[in-house]
Amino acid sequence: MRRTAATAIHQIYGYKLPPDQEGALIDQVKQELEKDPAKRAQIISSMDEILKREW
Repeated sequence: MRRTAATAIHQIYGYKLPPDQEGALIDQVKQELEKDPAKRAQIISSMDEILKREW
């Protein structure tokens, strides 16, 4: 789940955030994904589709 959260943060902000801020945002997104199984499944499905298109 952390990788999914990190990917989302990097898509939005790139790699320009200070490491402590980036880590905090990734942790927040990860917590939200873990709280809502339906949202988590939807996001993972969407990311899978994006990855399929990129390969």
